[in-house]
Amino acid sequence: MTEARQKLLTGAFFILMGLLILLAAFGFGPMSGSRMNAPRWVIGLCGLFFASGGVVVIAPAHKLASLAAGIAVVAITVICAWIALFGDARYFSGGLSMFSHNTEVLIARALFGAVAVLGAAISVHALRKAFN
Repeated sequence: MTEARQKLLTGAFFILMGLLILLAAFGFGPMSGSRMNAPRWVIGLCGLFFASGGVVVIAPAHKLASLAAGIAVVAITVICAWIALFGDARYFSGGLSMFSHNTEVLIARALFGAVAVLGAAISVHALRKAFN
């Protein structure tokens, strides 16, 4: 299989997954609202993140890929900010067994918050470069 075909299939897979997540966010498909641990708009941003990533994989040199990359950065920034600020502590898991659950939740919130700050900095920098 050629490299171009691999990129096309990989990108198409991510676009399809993103579209399926977007459908779930709009209430279509097998995923009911009772299974979602985040508001539908956050789920929708997850779908945009995946679909945008697929566009970047398929056509990295196209102008549309720059827009898609920007959408992906903004989407993951907002998702991480929502998790850091409003994510339900019950759903934070993993972590290190040497800390209490509350400490692990605080560490997770700090890490998601740091990613959100980094994404915001990238977005501001990109906007300044685009308009200067």
